[in-house]
Amino acid sequence: MVISTKFPFCVVGCLIKRKKQILLQKRERDLFKEYLTLPVGKLRLNESIVDAFSREMKEETGLTPLNARFKGIIEILFTMKRKRFHTIIVLVETTEFKGKIKESDEGKLYWVRKSDVRKYRISPDIKILFKDFVSPCFLYVVVYMKLNKREVMIKNLRIKRIYIKPHLNILMNKYLKYFFE
Repeated sequence: MVISTKFPFCVVGCLIKRKKQILLQKRERDLFKEYLTLPVGKLRLNESIVDAFSREMKEETGLTPLNARFKGIIEILFTMKRKRFHTIIVLVETTEFKGKIKESDEGKLYWVRKSDVRKYRISPDIKILFKDFVSPCFLYVVVYMKLNKREVMIKNLRIKRIYIKPHLNILMNKYLKYFFE
């Protein structure tokens, strides 16, 4: 994945929940190789967020979402080798899906419980945000990181969170229901 240093890079994050577990993917390439992260993928030109979510979820997990709701926006601002990067993740959540898990060349998949987070090598930002993923609130998070290319060594990790109560997020999620009818 090539990330621009001139413009923010926008991806859709697939937050797939089953009971009290979240589906994470062990990355096989890119910066976070060997770490567990959310399945994510680039938005294509003229593709809606919902369509990108459905496509990426199917491509990376083999699952087809039956519902979706906006969970939040995560901005990751990081520096590496004196270059600045800015990734915007539109986080979409599903709790209903069909199909069988099928791993892709992006990486192996794991169902992870909040209580088991310490047992896995999870990307540091995901590890910190895990409790937010299981909450019912809409989330706006800005993550500031300084990375070392050889290993995901994070210096000066700072996270700012804003929670929006679920009842204030109803209108946005009504919009998503039209795509799954």
